[in-house]
Amino acid sequence: MDKTQLKISVVTVCYNAADCIEETMLSVLDQTYPNIEYIVIDGGSSDGTADVIRKYADRLAYWVSEPDKGIYDAMNKGIVAATGDYINFMNAGDRYIDSYTIEKILTYHKTESILYGNIIRCFSNRKEVECGITKPVPTIIDFIGNTIHHQAAFIKRSLFAKYGYYSLDYKLISDWKFFLDSVALHHESILYVNQNVAYFQMDGISSNHKDLYLAESDAYLNLLLGNEIYNNLKELKLYRSCRLSAIPLKLKKIFLASAAYKGIRNTTFIAGLKNFIKNNHCQ
Repeated sequence: MDKTQLKISVVTVCYNAADCIEETMLSVLDQTYPNIEYIVIDGGSSDGTADVIRKYADRLAYWVSEPDKGIYDAMNKGIVAATGDYINFMNAGDRYIDSYTIEKILTYHKTESILYGNIIRCFSNRKEVECGITKPVPTIIDFIGNTIHHQAAFIKRSLFAKYGYYSLDYKLISDWKFFLDSVALHHESILYVNQNVAYFQMDGISSNHKDLYLAESDAYLNLLLGNEIYNNLKELKLYRSCRLSAIPLKLKKIFLASAAYKGIRNTTFIAGLKNFIKNNHCQ
């Protein structure tokens, strides 16, 4: 398929974002890639956000301003409205690096389910490039304290039909959970490209509620794996991040015994971890 034939649905969700929504929208509308479907979901703003959106209504595939149940409910509405091959979420306050961003990253597209790059975190006094997960075949351990950033990700729309929409059970982690479930548990293919895709303003809901984000991710991994296995994985993550030369024998035995006892069925994940432990060094 000619890559310009790929239809990209870009979804922006917003609420009372009159001060920043126009900059986000223009970063989408100014993209040079020719086959973009742009969707804006406003949560029933009362500050004039809808008036700004209305200025560009003739350039939008769909937009709505109505109450919702939070950011993930709004993102799900965008998924329902989307008809593209891939979906990217560029929410209010965030923006593409430049007008060529989508065109450039799609030159790397092959057949992967998720194509993604880097974000640039924008603080009040500095900017930092954040790559997120870069391994070609990540496992659950790679998602502990890390993620694929949705602002920089182009997600095959069919994945939402296959694995479900964003969960409304969580306030902050449902995009992280979706990536973990589809990639680490179901082995959907991904392709990381070392390209800066989006500016991410560090005043969003997840960046301002770090403790809740960590609590929700801990709760989900405990539910998924059980407390003992999850704690062992955190230990392994710590050793790997510290780049220590060996893993204590006791930790090896505890993890392998508990994994066998719990009967984890994800054999690829377990085999990978056994190999990691056997190698006796941090990667």
